Amino acid sequence: MAHLGSNSFFSEFCATHVGTLSNLCQHFSSRGEVTTHTAASIRKRKSAYILAEGTTHVARSQNICRAAFTLAEVLITLGVIGVVAALTMPSLIAHYQKKVLVTQIKKAYSTLNEGFRQIMAQEGCTDLICAGFLDMSNFPNGYSLILNESNKNKLVSTFKLSNFSNTKNIFDYEIKKLNGSDFNTLSSVGAYSGVTPDGMFLAFAPAAPVIIFDVNGQKGPNVAGRDIHSIYIIDNMVTPMYSRPYLRFFGFTVSDDSLFNQNYLITVFERNCSPERNDNSPMLYCLERIILDGWEMKY
Repeated sequence: MAHLGSNSFFSEFCATHVGTLSNLCQHFSSRGEVTTHTAASIRKRKSAYILAEGTTHVARSQNICRAAFTLAEVLITLGVIGVVAALTMPSLIAHYQKKVLVTQIKKAYSTLNEGFRQIMAQEGCTDLICAGFLDMSNFPNGYSLILNESNKNKLVSTFKLSNFSNTKNIFDYEIKKLNGSDFNTLSSVGAYSGVTPDGMFLAFAPAAPVIIFDVNGQKGPNVAGRDIHSIYIIDNMVTPMYSRPYLRFFGFTVSDDSLFNQNYLITVFERNCSPERNDNSPMLYCLERIILDGWEMKY
């Protein structure tokens, strides 16, 4: 049998199959090409075949050509992805950590207020003065938290506190300021402190009266104004210092526009809850800034 593509092949093939494949032979003779004959189309491809004797049809398999990336292209792409990840991951992680902290702070705020509402309800009162928790004898020059045995037991029972004591410093670990410098020693000695079931540290300071809390204990970041905050106990709730309820408690009225103007308050808390402050202000002001910012940590 002659090889496809030679002149003798075409002569022999066409002589044998005259009539049956006359059109095909004509095409072979004029172009010297093998074609695929389908119902839809005729597609051309330079090929070489050896046909068995008695063959009446000529066809070919489709040759699928697959494109692929070169090694250099893959390495360049991976390099670009790595650079983008290196630039964006730190900010994404920081944003996520702030979200987690705000969720914990919001829970702490809710837990403390709900706890004191339960205490008031148990005593049949609408405020903590009636419930016997606040000494208002020196108000407005000052007031204090009454922590007799009965009230201490109520705090332990309500907030399910463990290790409740006033003889040890629950904050005996390294604490930083927002700017990264060391925080002045924060001690709960003299205040009654304990740990909630979810690991929050609470310290009740009678003289202020204020509650200092670390939402996640020693887990970190252990930064005043991040996970460590203070909140004041007033007549019927706990609230950040200089918040609207706090100011009302001390006799300021809504007509004091400079104090109750939202933009003014935001400016005050932004100024005092800032890494630029090198004092203890963030622990006092940042909680209210978070609340005013719609429960977001924008600093």
